[in-house]
Amino acid sequence: MKVTPLQNEELTTSISMMEVHKAAKHHLKNKASGEDTISTEFFIKMWDTMDQDVTSLINTSFNEGHLYRAFNNGLISFFLKGDTALNIKNYCTITVLTTMYKLVADTNGSK
Repeated sequence: MKVTPLQNEELTTSISMMEVHKAAKHHLKNKASGEDTISTEFFIKMWDTMDQDVTSLINTSFNEGHLYRAFNNGLISFFLKGDTALNIKNYCTITVLTTMYKLVADTNGSK
C-alpha cells in the first residue's frame, strides 16, 4: 500500500500542543517515572507553564530524526518470578523509560 500525498502531509506536520497534552493525560497515573524522575502528573499539573517548551522539544526530535540522549535512557530491572534465584529463567525484566520518551512515542504513535 502506498502513502497518499494527504497521508504524507498528515504524518509529517508538526505535533501540536494539544496532541502532546492528550498524550500526557493518556498515561497511567502513579507509575514509575524512569531516570528523569519526572512523573506524568507533573507534566499535567505544569502544562500551562511548559507546554511550548515540551512541544518544541518533541518537534525538534522529529525534525532532526533523533532523540536527545537524556530522553533515550531506560532503567532495566530484574524481578524474581520463580522459586529460586539460581536460574535466569526465573526472572522477568522490566524497562522503565523516561516520561519524555513516552510522550514522544505516544505523540508519534497517534499520527
